[in-house]
Amino acid sequence: MRNQVLYSTLLGAAVLFLVNGCQKPVQPDPTLTLSGTEISVPAEGGDFSVSYNVTNPREGGKVTVEEISVDWVTDVVVTDSEIAFSVAENETTEKRDITVSVSYPGIEPDAEFTIVQDAGEPAQITLTLKEVSQTYAVTDIIPLDKEMRYVCFATSQEYLDAYGLNTDEALYEDDRLFIENQMSYYGYTIEDLTYYGDVIGAKFTGFSPDSDNVIYAYGIDINTMEPLTEIVYLRFKTLPVEMTDADFTFGEPVVDGPEVTVSVTPAGYDGWWSAYALETSTLDSEVSLLDHCSSLWNEEMSLWKDFFGFTSEEILQMLCIQGPMDISFTDLEPNTAYTIVVFAVSDDCLINSEPVSLNVTTGSVEMSDNEISIDVTGITGSTADISFNPSNDDSYGFAVYASSDLAGMTDEEILGLASSDSYLNVTSGVQNVTYSRLEPETGYSIVAFGYQANQVTTGLFREDFTTIEGISGSVEFELQFNGYYDIAETAEAFTAAGYADDGAYIETLAADYDALMPAEAVTTPEVGTFYYTLLLDVPENRLDDPEGYLSFLIANGNSQESVFYTLEYDVPMFAVGVALNDFGEPGPVWMSNSFTLTRDGVSDPQGFIDFIYGAATEGTSVTPQSASPRFNTASPAIKRYEPSKKVIRETYNGGEAKYVRMSGIETPIEGSADLQTSRMHKRLFKK
Repeated sequence: MRNQVLYSTLLGAAVLFLVNGCQKPVQPDPTLTLSGTEISVPAEGGDFSVSYNVTNPREGGKVTVEEISVDWVTDVVVTDSEIAFSVAENETTEKRDITVSVSYPGIEPDAEFTIVQDAGEPAQITLTLKEVSQTYAVTDIIPLDKEMRYVCFATSQEYLDAYGLNTDEALYEDDRLFIENQMSYYGYTIEDLTYYGDVIGAKFTGFSPDSDNVIYAYGIDINTMEPLTEIVYLRFKTLPVEMTDADFTFGEPVVDGPEVTVSVTPAGYDGWWSAYALETSTLDSEVSLLDHCSSLWNEEMSLWKDFFGFTSEEILQMLCIQGPMDISFTDLEPNTAYTIVVFAVSDDCLINSEPVSLNVTTGSVEMSDNEISIDVTGITGSTADISFNPSNDDSYGFAVYASSDLAGMTDEEILGLASSDSYLNVTSGVQNVTYSRLEPETGYSIVAFGYQANQVTTGLFREDFTTIEGISGSVEFELQFNGYYDIAETAEAFTAAGYADDGAYIETLAADYDALMPAEAVTTPEVGTFYYTLLLDVPENRLDDPEGYLSFLIANGNSQESVFYTLEYDVPMFAVGVALNDFGEPGPVWMSNSFTLTRDGVSDPQGFIDFIYGAATEGTSVTPQSASPRFNTASPAIKRYEPSKKVIRETYNGGEAKYVRMSGIETPIEGSADLQTSRMHKRLFKK
């Protein structure tokens, strides 16, 4: 029995010995060591790294870095021996830091290191984006030195890339050439093209939707035009356009030499639309029609809105159509292939549909048998009424010259001179024109001739006359008002009288204005040259001496004989005006008393109907002109357009792509740019 026990005991010891002899040694825990726990980074930022070492690594174990919660540390990369990262420039004047956690399996707690970046130098100019839309951006411009002059421009990234302007040095040089061009060609001064002090809410316009753009600024020495600071950039992307499903069908195009007429019918769409005729050879197959048309359209909108001050509503009335219509292109090149494109336009004046296109080729220009009679009446010392009566509806051109300038010239030489004159008027049908600012006792020659697609199509028609002795002395001026009319009531009256289109147009004005107020310019003795405007009756607008308005009126005043204004109720206003005699000498500046329109004082809307159609019957223009933005003006007089009744010629070369706008669009060039409130793209001037 004891042997058995002894055997068992010995056997157990042997088993224990065997077990202990096969056990693996215990593995030490891993450790993670960083080369530093605080990384100092200069304000300008850059690329940096932290080395690390792992002892007793575990199979498959990797060093990882937690997600970093700040946007100024980016591009974190972990290699076998280091953690690399990039730090952006610190543009603030505050020191900043971020603690970064580094993990490895089996190590608790995580290792950490802190990135500490020095404070940046105070920015010489700070740009803050406040608002962005499809076509404009609003920013605050805050210079550190409030007396320093600086420039601030906006452009697209596409423009910078196309001209290689991706360094400060290249942009400085480009700006210098641009500023010199503005000063020499447009007459601006360096003060006109620069800012000083804080500018809150500066609006930059003319951007393309869904595009990358940049606003930039820097200080400039106005004497040497040398930069005083580095360039500060503000980059942003405009919003995309919300597209609509709009389709259009074309009728069979009618080609009459260089003129093309085609019917366009919207299919399942009742909004605004417009059209271009694009020279097919200028289209790039790699650029979509939508992008091509949008580029042209948005640049055109920037001019109408920002340079000439038109509202979206006015532009839609002027350049766009609703419903089916026959459209004509009357200024095409002969024997040339064109792509006619039609597209929808939103209430914000943005192309918001895929263009629908039609290819057509123009014919040759043929000689015309048009006979144009010219009658000259109402001759004064400075004005003359001219009537053109053609024998058919063919296009023709006309111009006026001092007879002495044409002395000794043959008809062919006169035709060559007039056909290349940038001031040549091109029209068709009966026209009545009043020429003003003529010299007293001077001979003048009115010339007319058939003209189509930049080619002369008839012989010369000419009528000579001589102005009489001019009116000298002081000429009195007065702007007469004969009642005013509630816009909403007037819209209803037009519709009820059978003028539904006009009623609908007037109704659109009610969104912003309350009343319509006609005005008539009267001079004693009667002369044809005068200027006037309406102004808000606020202290900064009302001068003690009326003569102080003289230069402002001559530079910016309206010179129409008959206009109407759109105004608000309960807003005090006053008018100023002046007339010039036939020798160009101004009479006394007239200034009205303050007046305020109220709802209780409106007249019967029939009076406004009579004003519009009576004036039209008499051939008097009722198209008003807006006041200058340099004064705090009232709502400018609304320009009234009737695209279906007026035909003019307009060709625009947008970059390398030529387009022609459909006829029936009136495009008066009025107003002036105010560079201190709304800045335009440089590309608009450079192309």
